[in-house]
Amino acid sequence: MDFISDHNYGIANAFFERGKVDGALDYYHKAILLNPWNVPLLQYRAYLLRNTKDMQRYYAPVKGDRKLKPGQQPLNDYERVVRDLNFVEKHSPNNSLLYQAYGEFYYNYALYYTRQSEQTSLASQRAEYEEKAVENMELAKKNFKRSLLIDPVNESTYAHLTSIAMMERNPNAAQEWIDAYRRGPEGVVEPEFLERHQHSARLAQMEQTLHQPPFSGWWKPSEK
Repeated sequence: MDFISDHNYGIANAFFERGKVDGALDYYHKAILLNPWNVPLLQYRAYLLRNTKDMQRYYAPVKGDRKLKPGQQPLNDYERVVRDLNFVEKHSPNNSLLYQAYGEFYYNYALYYTRQSEQTSLASQRAEYEEKAVENMELAKKNFKRSLLIDPVNESTYAHLTSIAMMERNPNAAQEWIDAYRRGPEGVVEPEFLERHQHSARLAQMEQTLHQPPFSGWWKPSEK
């Protein structure tokens, strides 16, 4: 059964790489049915659902929905991602990539709700979207920081935290995250490892942006 599950997982990835979301979901679903305790499969499906952003509520077994009980509301994709990641956390709580996935999910939806707030003409709806954007960004920060406690060397985590600080118009905090990555974890002295951290092209580009308008006008007086 594990072999067939892995086969379906491989097909799902092939569909995903080609942008065929329905096919990917179908084969992830088949893989999970064959091996429901394979935690990474849930995490992969959560990643896919994070990007679909279907906020309509409807029953979708292919997305992992169980039969609805009387009076129970169907889920949307946001709630499905939380469901899958919560399952992963329950069975693999010390997985740094899990909290990275949580962080990227909430970060992704913070941007989504920000865009929604900018596009609506209704003041009440704009306020609702802005509140959700802030709530999701706070959850993103919390989970990225938790990921660093387990894996303090993931460049992507530092880049996301830098990006959040930039969006919050806090270039000082953004620079601190860049500097923290370049220093490397406390106690690590391997030259090759530190060299890689000190020459991150991704963070170098972000640092360059930090010293250009509008960020260049937001530094505290005691800083650069």
